[in-house]
Amino acid sequence: MEEKIKEAKKNLDALRAKQRESLLKLQSHKKEKVHIQTQKEETLHLGRYATGNGGKQISTQTKELKMNTKKIVCTVAYVGLVVSTFIVAGGLEQYIDLNSFIVVAVIALLFAIGVNNDESFIQKFGNGAVRAGWLGFIIGIVGIFGSDIFANGDLPMLGAAMAVCSLTVLYGYFIKLGAMILD
Repeated sequence: MEEKIKEAKKNLDALRAKQRESLLKLQSHKKEKVHIQTQKEETLHLGRYATGNGGKQISTQTKELKMNTKKIVCTVAYVGLVVSTFIVAGGLEQYIDLNSFIVVAVIALLFAIGVNNDESFIQKFGNGAVRAGWLGFIIGIVGIFGSDIFANGDLPMLGAAMAVCSLTVLYGYFIKLGAMILD
């Protein structure tokens, strides 16, 4: 009888060991399952959804679309206000010089393409426009000082040349502010 008891205890211990082993496997399986679920949640991009005013979930893509519409409306209002100011301040034609605009736009574009940093393309384009505006201004000043207009002291021509020279700075900041609104 004692042998049967010893054998039953042995069998019981073996069963308990198997039970512990099974529990450990089950626990590790659960951990793996949780890990797999968190990986799935990351790939599902659950952060794309935000809670709206009514506690209802809305896509952040919808929010971005509303934000883009708002930015475009603000940019159009900004351009309209500046153009109307130009008209009131003496006429639009004195603020338009295609060569100055091309210098600013091309240098700003090259700056935006060439600079490697964390800023968006629009931010880099705006920053490049300001730098291009000042560069165009300095080129214009040097051109004025080296010309016959400055040497002869022809003030009406000198004033017109200074106005055109200043347009690059105006265009640079005009583009920079527009870029700040859009970004």
